[in-house]
Order: sequence, then C-alpha cells, then structure tokens
Amino acid sequence: MDHLVEELEEKIVLYDSWGWERPDATLVSGSGLAVDLPFPSSGRRPLTDLLPWAARGIEGHPMEVELLSVPDGPRVLYYRGRVHGYQGYTAAQVVFPVRLSRLLGSETLLMTNAAGGLAPDLAPGSLVLLTDHLNLTGINPLTGEP
Repeated sequence: MDHLVEELEEKIVLYDSWGWERPDATLVSGSGLAVDLPFPSSGRRPLTDLLPWAARGIEGHPMEVELLSVPDGPRVLYYRGRVHGYQGYTAAQVVFPVRLSRLLGSETLLMTNAAGGLAPDLAPGSLVLLTDHLNLTGINPLTGEP
C-alpha cells in the first residue's frame, strides 16, 4: 500500500514555505460545519495546495485550510472540508491531511461530520458528540508497512 510518505515530506516543506507557525491542534469540519471562526487567521488557502492530487469537493466542503490563533490557546490548523472514501479516494488519501497535521506537530484532532440517522428525534443540524464509530468500509489506512 502506498502511504504517500514522500508526498507528506514535500507538503511539510510547502507548508513551512508559507511562513505559517506549526499547529498544536487540528480541526476538520464536515458537511455544513465549515463556518467562519472568530479567531485571528493566517488567511485561507485552497486545501488542494496541501494535497498531492487533484481533489473533488462535495456540497458543504469549501476545501480550504487556514491556521487560527486562539488567544491564550493553541494554534489550530482548520481544514474546511475533506475528501471521503466514497468519492473514490484510497484510505491513505483520505487520512493524508490528518497525517500531515500530525507531522507538523498537531497533538489534538477534532473532526465534525454530518452523522445522519442516529436517532429520529435529532433534527438536521443537531450537534451530538460521538466518541467512537464503526468502520464498515473494509479498508484501513494503517494497512501495510508505513
């Protein structure tokens, strides 16, 4: 399995060339949750700048990345959108931005999603906390020698 190790190294060099500080935490927004956050930002860049392939966005995923500076808090790498396995990407491609964040120094990861269908009493847009999930895809990004 191709873990995209060389591509990760290339994107670290690119990230550093932007002059952005290294992140302490990463936030990945899911469908409909890529909102503007009220923190100082390094500015937005296309998420595709950090991906070694052409990416196809879907509804609710602006496909942007920015570095937020939370006052008296962490520097947060904010992925406004992501790619999904059902779009035809491999597991290694789906997790590429998260691996990149970790290699840049991020130690905390928060992901949001449109979980859908969890309970009939939840209206669209309800916020819920998931502490685990089932991987029913049959693929795992950790397969093979990293």
